[in-house]
Amino acid sequence: MALPIALIIGALLLVASAGLLVKMLLLRSAGAAESYKQLAELASSNGLSRILAKLNDSQTTDISYLWRLSQDEQLDPVGTPLRQWDLGDPSLRPLMEQPCTPLSLTTTTKSILLGGDLSPGDNLRSDGRPDSVGISYRLRSYSYSPGDSKATFTVEGYATQGSGSSQNVLARSLLTRVLALKRLVRSNDDWGVIAAKTMVLGPSSITGNGKVLWLLDSAGAARFGVAGACSATNLGAALGSSNATTQAKLWPLVGTDFPSPGQFDQLAAIDLVSGSSPTQRRVWNIDDKRSTTCSGGSPGTTGATGEAICTRGESSTSWSSGETAATVKRSGGAGSSITAITLHADNICGG
Repeated sequence: MALPIALIIGALLLVASAGLLVKMLLLRSAGAAESYKQLAELASSNGLSRILAKLNDSQTTDISYLWRLSQDEQLDPVGTPLRQWDLGDPSLRPLMEQPCTPLSLTTTTKSILLGGDLSPGDNLRSDGRPDSVGISYRLRSYSYSPGDSKATFTVEGYATQGSGSSQNVLARSLLTRVLALKRLVRSNDDWGVIAAKTMVLGPSSITGNGKVLWLLDSAGAARFGVAGACSATNLGAALGSSNATTQAKLWPLVGTDFPSPGQFDQLAAIDLVSGSSPTQRRVWNIDDKRSTTCSGGSPGTTGATGEAICTRGESSTSWSSGETAATVKRSGGAGSSITAITLHADNICGG
């Protein structure tokens, strides 16, 4: 009787120990799977940080223009993938917000943006596997939404074993982030001091910092698909500029319009004609080549320059002079050539 009982107890102990061993193996397998998953999540997060750092790096190669171009790197996309980062000059420049920006995307920089190994030569987890465990990332897609200036990144992270053709993916992670883009002016010379859609600049020049902004729509941007369209000479010819210094300051912008008038209504100040009844808003006419007085008469001296600043009420047809010694500088006395026109805040809206 004792022998059968001993055999039964032995069998129970054997089953229990086998069950415990299986449980430990399952726990180890589950722990390894969770560890690989965490490595993949770490890879996608670090990969995104690496991409952002490279896009924002203006010290080595400024590739910030890529922020407003989309790139689809899906392995099996539906339809034709939108890969604007891959385009050459003739196709890329008409799509850019600032088509005359120097293109500086190198093969090395692009390889960092599209993906890479985050643990070259390192084994991140020693679990008895014959090959080392590492992490890597890949940019699946980047899309820019011009309407709300939003950027959407989709980055894949991988935990892998081995390398080359024998590499095995242990876990993967997909990270999607939406960022709001904000424009920053890096230097005083990047400010636009003159902006227009149509200009005939002639010999006019800018004293000091700043650029002349040429505002274009997408149809007008097609001209930059031609080699040399961004040269100072060709830009000057398009805008009627004969001044070499001004030509160097010309800068085309696509899809940018004048600010909404509401932006200037914060103080609800309206420029009015003083003493007018009923109250009328003031209309300005500034012309440094005028050969007559504001009322249309002779300036009084043969060959003399007329009045440079004329104003009237919005419902009036009669112009009056708005020129003063403070606003218009001349080379000599009255009627001499104009050297500068300056309007300060206190000249408009009573300050």
